[in-house]
Amino acid sequence: MIVMYHYVRPVAASAWPRLKGLELDDFRFQLDRLGQSHRWVSMEQVLEAANGGAPLPEAAALLTFDDGYRDHAVHALPELLRHGIKAAFYPPVRAATERELLDVNKLHFILASLEDPGSLVDRVEDEASSLDRSIDLPTLRALHWKRNRFDDIRISYLKKLLQSALPQAVRTCILDGLFEHFVSHDQAQFADDLYMGLGELERLVDMGMHVGGHGVTHRRLSLLDRAEQEAEVAGCLPLLNRLGVSTNRFSFCYPYGDCDGTTLEVVAQAGFRGGVSTRATCAVIGEDNPLCLPRLDTNDILRS
Repeated sequence: MIVMYHYVRPVAASAWPRLKGLELDDFRFQLDRLGQSHRWVSMEQVLEAANGGAPLPEAAALLTFDDGYRDHAVHALPELLRHGIKAAFYPPVRAATERELLDVNKLHFILASLEDPGSLVDRVEDEASSLDRSIDLPTLRALHWKRNRFDDIRISYLKKLLQSALPQAVRTCILDGLFEHFVSHDQAQFADDLYMGLGELERLVDMGMHVGGHGVTHRRLSLLDRAEQEAEVAGCLPLLNRLGVSTNRFSFCYPYGDCDGTTLEVVAQAGFRGGVSTRATCAVIGEDNPLCLPRLDTNDILRS
């Protein structure tokens, strides 16, 4: 079983109590409960087993942390060390090295700033139409007006529009305006507070944690052409090399869990030995493609 985490913090007591994250107490509870029923394994063990090496123990569990949040160093790491867990962490390059605020995180905090974030639907559609008259909103509604596993229908639709369905330039323009209006005028400072820096990533490696690739700019790879995908994937290698990650231990985490056949070829070509997606089921080593292993979300097993 591979479990996926994003924000891990005392959410209700934070400056962003509406943020969709995992409460620190729930994280502790989950580690205690999983530790009773599973055997902790590292990404290195998973990579070896998935590529024909030593098998994993029964009821093996691997924990993974996406997006390089400072939450992971401040809140998650002490708990992992207490349990003797070797987890895997996946920071996008520009978030870690250039303190660039990712579009996905702009959206998270815009939604967390509003009591009724679904009220943004009309505003986003109006702004999209004014920015690009060729956008076919009725078709977009027909395709994407449906709920996902964790959001109501309005939030799910907003996420689809602002994460992939609208053109990139339109999405970024709308997100920048909403972020400045509802969240902060200083994206750079916000990013500096939100993401781990090189020193924190180096400490993770020193503590025996795995650090892998998660793209340069956290874009959906299947929406890019091959050259763009290659740039997003191979662009992770300088950071991993700088952190001292062994070249035979590289793993890749697909932003949004999104990949296609070209992506898998590009990831293998860049030297990654494994990859993790967001397909919500237990990984079966020896049956699942090592380059596209499924993961359960923490919400799938919360207090189970």
